[in-house]
Amino acid sequence: MIVTEEMLAPHRPDGGPLRLWPFGGALSRVPSVPTKLFSSSDEFFGPLWWSGSARNNPEQNLQVVLVLAFTELVPVLRPGREWLALKHQAGGMMCERVSMIATRLEPRPGIKPALDAIARTNYFAEGGRFNKSDILPSRRANYVKALGELGLDCEWSRPLLTESVYPVDATQKNLNRIAADPPALDRLADWTGMTRERSSPNPAILLLTQNSD
Repeated sequence: MIVTEEMLAPHRPDGGPLRLWPFGGALSRVPSVPTKLFSSSDEFFGPLWWSGSARNNPEQNLQVVLVLAFTELVPVLRPGREWLALKHQAGGMMCERVSMIATRLEPRPGIKPALDAIARTNYFAEGGRFNKSDILPSRRANYVKALGELGLDCEWSRPLLTESVYPVDATQKNLNRIAADPPALDRLADWTGMTRERSSPNPAILLLTQNSD
């Protein structure tokens, strides 16, 4: 679903950040984004994940959609961008579901083929067992290497890595490198009550694509 700050504000009793559900630990006491606001990412991006009508050849046709996403806490959003509340299926046969409030980015044309190659290489990896809890060291290393060749990194967002979700740290440098329309992070939201540092995985740049299961 397309969401606005006007829709989220009534759920912020103290005007502070909202957590993405489900999220436990200390954050369980922080008010959450209502589940009724979320839609499947396939509803918005399904047709964009394939370069042709045939879906039986992911090695050639699979594509990514680039987003900037909050996956833990959602600050007060400032006007100027369209935001989506998404549930994204990931993790191959593990069927992980990643909740996010995300805004779509347009990738730079020169970098788009390399981003698509990441998705194609990792589709149905390890026979559909490429998920957060069971990533081969070589799989992670190859992903980090592929990003490095593009001048990107995932030093702090790497825990989000799983099949169909490929994270990049949301630094201004990385945004400027990967996106044709990079937003200015400092003007994207009211960061009161949140720490947005180099070491934060929230928000993250995500390459989203079709999960193999």
